[in-house]
Amino acid sequence: MLHERVLPHSRFADYYDVLALYDQGPYQIVKERGAHCRERFTESGFPVIVPAYNEENDLPITLAALARSTTPVHPIVIDNGSTDNTQSFAQEMGATVVFEPDGSKIGALQSGIQYLRNIGKTEFLTTDADVAPGKDWVRNMCRIGDKKIGEEGLLFGPFLYHGYSPVANRIKEARLYSKDAYQISKGELPVARGANCLIRDPNGTFGDAIGALEIGRA
Repeated sequence: MLHERVLPHSRFADYYDVLALYDQGPYQIVKERGAHCRERFTESGFPVIVPAYNEENDLPITLAALARSTTPVHPIVIDNGSTDNTQSFAQEMGATVVFEPDGSKIGALQSGIQYLRNIGKTEFLTTDADVAPGKDWVRNMCRIGDKKIGEEGLLFGPFLYHGYSPVANRIKEARLYSKDAYQISKGELPVARGANCLIRDPNGTFGDAIGALEIGRA
């Protein structure tokens, strides 16, 4: 698999729009934006795997941001055994929910990939329930993926957490770049960050590798 870094997950103009959702709160977001999200999300859209464990406060913001995508998306929320409203909020906002009782990030990826395999999908994005996707995120990842990895590979890059200031996000991003640079200097591949990741896996290579990992709660 080829690992490649890409441009940031969101532009800050998009990020400020996402920050504005915090003034509403999760219940209000679900109530006011649920219908719009259900209209925008479609099973024919680009698949996006979103692992989530007790993310009722953050997940509605991420789904509302995905509903603004210039490319139609199909969010697949992997519920890692949540005990709050994560599952019900995801369903009310039109996302597909897959239950994963083991509660780990690896388990979530395994379940998400298997779900997509069952419906014949081998190209998908992954993000987290507390990340702010930009409007052009899907389009940009696919465009850069065409140039960098072609039909098979792994493309990843930095991302913006909602709830943090732009400055704090820049600091986090700089730290990740520093870690990646250190690994590259040692001749190692940098860590693929699942919060902003495009996976093209027509032969099942990545899915098989993830499937072979032992599940355990992170």
